[in-house]
Amino acid sequence: MLLTLLFGFIIGFYLYEVKRFKVGGVIAIPILVIYSLQDMVILPIFVISAIACLVIARIIAEKTLLYGRRLLYCFLAISIIGTSIIIAVTSHLIDPLVQEMVVFTIFPGIIAYNISKESYDLNSAAESVFLVIVYFMVVYLFAQSLLMLAGGFACRSSSRNCIVYRTLRRITAKYRIYNTGLSWRGRGGNHPRAHA
Repeated sequence: MLLTLLFGFIIGFYLYEVKRFKVGGVIAIPILVIYSLQDMVILPIFVISAIACLVIARIIAEKTLLYGRRLLYCFLAISIIGTSIIIAVTSHLIDPLVQEMVVFTIFPGIIAYNISKESYDLNSAAESVFLVIVYFMVVYLFAQSLLMLAGGFACRSSSRNCIVYRTLRRITAKYRIYNTGLSWRGRGGNHPRAHA
C-alpha cells in the first residue's frame, strides 16, 4: 500500500506540474484507491458524496459570501456529514473495518473543493472530472498489478503470517474467488467447496 501511495503522489504531482490541475490533491485519490481495494462499495459512496458536496456547497457559496478557507470548511463539513449519512445507510454493505475509518469522510470534500476551484466553465469542469477519473484509474491499475504480483509471490511462499497473504485471502474469500487448492473461510462460515 505504501507503493500505491507513493505512485499516486508522483502521478498527482506530475498532473499538477504539467496541467496545473490539483485533481483532488496529491494524496486523496491514492487513499481512495486503497479504501476501494479493501471494499469496492466505497467507490460509489465516494462518488455520490463528492457530487452531493459539490452541488450543495456551490448553492451555499452562491447565496452567501463564502470563499477561500471558509469555503473549504463548508465543503469539508458537507462531506463529513454527507459521507457519514451515506455510510450509515449502507452500513450492511460495507466491511466493518472500513466503517471505522472516519478519515475517509473528508476526501470527497477535498476533491469536490478542488474541482470547484478549477471549474470556470463547462469545459474546464469536464476536464477536471476526466483527470480525476484518469488519475484514479491509473493508480487503481497500479495497485491491482501490485496485488497480482504479491499474490504470485504469496502462493510460492505459502506463509500464512504474511500480511499480503492475509489481505489476499480476505479479499478473495469476501468476493468468493476460489482457489481450489486452499480451504478458505468467508464472512459467514466455511468455504462451500470445503465440505464437498
